[in-house]
Amino acid sequence: MYDKGEKFMTGKGFSVWLNNEYIPNNPDKAWIKEAYSKAVKRSIEDGCTAFTRFF
Repeated sequence: MYDKGEKFMTGKGFSVWLNNEYIPNNPDKAWIKEAYSKAVKRSIEDGCTAFTRFF
């Protein structure tokens, strides 16, 4: 990510990373998939918004 000149990961990019890399490599975090998908999506969007507003 930083190699490409990006300062932070977008919400969509984070979601892709979370579902395709992080959760499969960390089976103890599989409970995230059990949560309501819109709640997870909203949390990611809120985190992205907070990060961009802070920095």
